[in-house]
Amino acid sequence: MIIPWMGCFDMANLLSFRSKPLETSLNTSDDYTIIVPIFKNPQRIKNIDYLRKYKEKVILCTVQNENSQMSEFVTEMRNEGFFVLSLPRPSGEYFKEALLKEALPFSKSKYICFLDADSIPEDNVGKVCGVMEEKSLDLASVNIVPNCNSNWIEKIQKTEYSMSMLSHQYQPWLTSGACLVGKSSVLSEIMDKHSLYFAGGDIEIGVLAKRSHKKIGFVNFKVFTEVPKGFKSWFKQRANWFCGAFRLSVINADKVLLGPLSLVYSLFYSLVFVFLLLPLKFYSLSVEELWLFGAILLLYIPITIAANWKVRSKNMLIYPFYAAFQVFVLSVAGIAQYFWVLKKYKMIGRMKK
Repeated sequence: MIIPWMGCFDMANLLSFRSKPLETSLNTSDDYTIIVPIFKNPQRIKNIDYLRKYKEKVILCTVQNENSQMSEFVTEMRNEGFFVLSLPRPSGEYFKEALLKEALPFSKSKYICFLDADSIPEDNVGKVCGVMEEKSLDLASVNIVPNCNSNWIEKIQKTEYSMSMLSHQYQPWLTSGACLVGKSSVLSEIMDKHSLYFAGGDIEIGVLAKRSHKKIGFVNFKVFTEVPKGFKSWFKQRANWFCGAFRLSVINADKVLLGPLSLVYSLFYSLVFVFLLLPLKFYSLSVEELWLFGAILLLYIPITIAANWKVRSKNMLIYPFYAAFQVFVLSVAGIAQYFWVLKKYKMIGRMKK
């Protein structure tokens, strides 16, 4: 029998009916620094107008002499009054987390916001820090929202993100690389333990915080982020995401069992159903009637809508087919990418503790 596993993740979002995100209030804290890694191409930096409003609180971190375009951009930013930290290029291709780690000592504030260059907060990050002060949080994940909605692949991603944010309400340690906020001392401790492996590196921050028994919350503070606009860029991004999922759930299977929910998600769903049973899934497709496969996917349409009723959308009518493509095709691409990185850069991606 194929795929009773297909809707496990979406069905888990029924738990969101029992959970509520933390809401911002009038209380803010100005004791924060925003660290933004910038590299490769200045055109990828979408939030510079937002950052200009908080210039004195921003650290832009990049690698030295990456290319002429970035060198010109760095000079321009410094002339505007930004603090730009140029660091020696870390080993390997994936170095975002290494830049964040090296930038941390240059901040003297109580809170740190890790913000991707293509992500734009809806308001002052100090509002998240204010909630953290009120609730004594060590780390906060926030509400990540795609900022475009023009074609079908952007629209289905918007639905996907909204469903994902429901899961963050009851699993706030599923931190996003687009934006997260933490106490400076806590993030310094976490990044000292971090593998500095890019794929899955954002969630690794939350995993390490959870393993260290830090207090983590999900704050309903919107941060708008760029998403792939075409199939090719979407496929490349998702292959990297599945590479990270493989690294965390298989290579670090012993590190991500953080409680009952992570036992279900990390072990039974991701490790067993997505990766270990991958050959059996393809075998099932070869021996069973395709109509049965389609019937099961149709069954998951009402399941998906019911479990994600808070963010219901007509795009959920096709979401099970979209998810099936990822599970069957992109899981293979993610595994292939992991071993490509392993061969080329000798990066295993094991968490240190």
